[in-house]
Amino acid sequence: MSQEKRRQRRNQYLLERLSWPDIQRRIENGSRTVILPIGAVEQHGPHLPLGTDSFIGESLGCRLAAELGDALVAPVIRVGVSEEHTSFSGTISVGIDALFETIRGHVRSVATHGVETVVLLPTHGGNIPPVRTIAPELADELPETTVVPIADLDRYTKAMNRALSEVGIEIDEPVIHAGATETAAMLAIEPDLVSMEDADPGHEGDVSYARILNHGFEAVTESGVLGDPTVATTEAGEHLLSVLTEEFSDWIHSERTAANP
Repeated sequence: MSQEKRRQRRNQYLLERLSWPDIQRRIENGSRTVILPIGAVEQHGPHLPLGTDSFIGESLGCRLAAELGDALVAPVIRVGVSEEHTSFSGTISVGIDALFETIRGHVRSVATHGVETVVLLPTHGGNIPPVRTIAPELADELPETTVVPIADLDRYTKAMNRALSEVGIEIDEPVIHAGATETAAMLAIEPDLVSMEDADPGHEGDVSYARILNHGFEAVTESGVLGDPTVATTEAGEHLLSVLTEEFSDWIHSERTAANP
């Protein structure tokens, strides 16, 4: 997709690019689902920008909004829980409580304007446990609002690996970080921010989450990369994003149907 088409998509669905009368009309005309991407500002190796998770979240949010046909996209929460990456320059991390309050503020705000469903879309693995914790609390606090957490890391990982396999890249990434999957996605979303000449394979195979949490990412990968980003292609990234869009739109449909049979 060209940069111009990406810009047009963002302008069509992102709340921050619309005026309040535009948003009010959309809600009155049936756009009563808001997608809240929750990203990160953390190292993604020497070849990807620190905003990789946030760029993917925004793009995926807009693709989901287009697929659903009745959704808008809230501003990406760009800083998340990334403590395990802070030894790498530029990484910014907030505590879990700070992330909880930021998510609460976003959801409470859109719920006051007639939004019926809020989709929490974390695109950084470290944000998934906080999202799984806060979602039921928000559902209790806002009984008129359906809160849908897209917070199943295993399902997310399997979908991304399946997408690579379907385009002939036979690499299984047990932990997604700066390897083939995210590099492919960024080639499709923001190719000018990807430096493939700096891409090299990092740690491959299984990774101990306990070791990462206790000793940081630097304990398992000197470059900050897991997997092999060199095999990534733009075509693989487009297919990967399409697979995730289909997977998550089905997920959202199911949750909305269950909440409003």
